[in-house]
Amino acid sequence: MKDKRYNTIKVLIETNNIKQLSDVFETLPRTVLAKDIGINYGRFLRKTADLELFDLKEIYRIADFIGVERKSVLDIIHAQASKNYKKQNK
Repeated sequence: MKDKRYNTIKVLIETNNIKQLSDVFETLPRTVLAKDIGINYGRFLRKTADLELFDLKEIYRIADFIGVERKSVLDIIHAQASKNYKKQNK
């Protein structure tokens, strides 16, 4: 059964209140999302620390669980990755 918090995240994404993937984890624990998309928790932590490690299939699974368009999640991850990249190159 799908965790009810996905509905909250869906509304937050649709109302532009989630700007980056890390915002999702204020509502839904990383352990839940990792399990639901079928990624080992340790590997999931590495991927959330270095967003470029996510592949499209995993991003699409995240979007499907949340119930939003795949591009929405892709844009959120891209925005955070770009922000992180700029911080690293200052």
